[in-house]
Amino acid sequence: MSAGELVVSIIGDMKELSRVFSQVQTEVGKVGKQFETMGKSLSSAGTSMAAGITVPILAIAGTGALLVNWANDVGKSQGQVKASLGLTAEEANKLTDAAMNVWKNGFGDSIDAVNQVIVSVRQNMGDLAGQELESVASGAITISELFGDDVNEVTAAAGVLMRNFGIDGQHALDIITTGYQQGGDFSKELLDTLREYAPQFQAMGVSADEFLAILISGAEAGAWNLDKVADAVKEFNIRAQDGSDLTISGFAAIGLSADEMSQKIAAGGDSAKEAFIATVAGLMAIEDPVKRNIAGVALFGTQWEDVKAQVIDATASGIQNVQDVAGATDKAAKDVADSNPMLALTEAARDLQADLLPIIQGQIIPLITQDLLPILTGTLIPFIENVALPAISAFVEGFAALPEPVQLGAIAFTAFITALGPILMLVGAVVSSIGTLATAVGTGGVLATAFASAKLAITGFLTTLSGLALPIAAIIAVVAALALAWKNNWGDIQGKAKAVWDW
Repeated sequence: MSAGELVVSIIGDMKELSRVFSQVQTEVGKVGKQFETMGKSLSSAGTSMAAGITVPILAIAGTGALLVNWANDVGKSQGQVKASLGLTAEEANKLTDAAMNVWKNGFGDSIDAVNQVIVSVRQNMGDLAGQELESVASGAITISELFGDDVNEVTAAAGVLMRNFGIDGQHALDIITTGYQQGGDFSKELLDTLREYAPQFQAMGVSADEFLAILISGAEAGAWNLDKVADAVKEFNIRAQDGSDLTISGFAAIGLSADEMSQKIAAGGDSAKEAFIATVAGLMAIEDPVKRNIAGVALFGTQWEDVKAQVIDATASGIQNVQDVAGATDKAAKDVADSNPMLALTEAARDLQADLLPIIQGQIIPLITQDLLPILTGTLIPFIENVALPAISAFVEGFAALPEPVQLGAIAFTAFITALGPILMLVGAVVSSIGTLATAVGTGGVLATAFASAKLAITGFLTTLSGLALPIAAIIAVVAALALAWKNNWGDIQGKAKAVWDW
């Protein structure tokens, strides 16, 4: 063959080799895609099962357990209401029904918390019931959550206002709400002041609304705390009726009769208010500050010096400029609700819980306590104690007495079963890696691209292996145990293992 013919032959062979290699590339690429798809399917199988089956089952079971626990807590809370107030079962049920309605409307963190509010309302504000009880309890929770004072302190102050001024519970809460809104708690003693001085102001013939107006006016005029404002009026009420020479001189200094003023104040009502207003007006009319101060101390004691003339003057003005407080608490609750878009969802969820409560208490809990619990305590636990535990103990003792090769074989088998799940994940990763590598070879076209893809595939494979050291160790243990078993006469060990299994 000539040199030219040889060159032509070689070129033809190279073309054929190139064609064959291209075909191989295409086929390997197809197989690689199939391997890659298969690997992804294997790898995601466990995740899909967990997400589709395990998680929902656990969620349902967890929700059921929470509902049963909640129903149990409701039952305990109902018992606490009955015990706290010394009520009959029927009376307690009415109160807990009211608490449930309040809770369903979105008030309170829990039904137990609302029950405690109901107890507080009954202890501090009297035997309220029905819609009035629910409204007052809701209002007390609103005030407590909005202004940060303990709900028991709120109901205690409201109760004092009710008893001294003859007003209902809602009116009392509206006074407290308005007091907070108008800055009456600037010295953090609004509730204490209302409780302490309500009897003194009522004795002067002042209404509950006027009482609040006096306090707020004095505070706005510059009193350094609310207690001093109320104490100044209290001191005047006492001194105006004591008939002392100092009091007589004080009234004389402003041109008023001590006897006449004393009788008006003692009479209470509008007469007492007129006497108070006239006294303050007389003091403010004295132009000489020294003479005014002497007369003021005579009638108001040291409180005159503590709160100063402008505060006393403001209290007299406040009593004549009373605002309507009705509906203040309901409006505050509505404002809070309007700014909370999740309230409707909370109410709907609580309605559902309340509807489920009779079923849980009447059927599910009895099923657990009357049917399942006796089985658990009467059958299952005795079985565990008398049968299962002795059997396990005997198995452990029997296993310890087996020859070492049999023990190793059993341990290896157990390890193999335990590792099956991770092994499947490993196989999936391996198949995916092979598929990636084959796809790269089939579609690379350029050797450098194929090597780069192969490097990425191998890197991913090694990363997977590094996270699966325990399953690999289990496989190694299986192989080692089988080799050891084979070395120590497999047939004999098989017979002994069968005997153990039968036992």
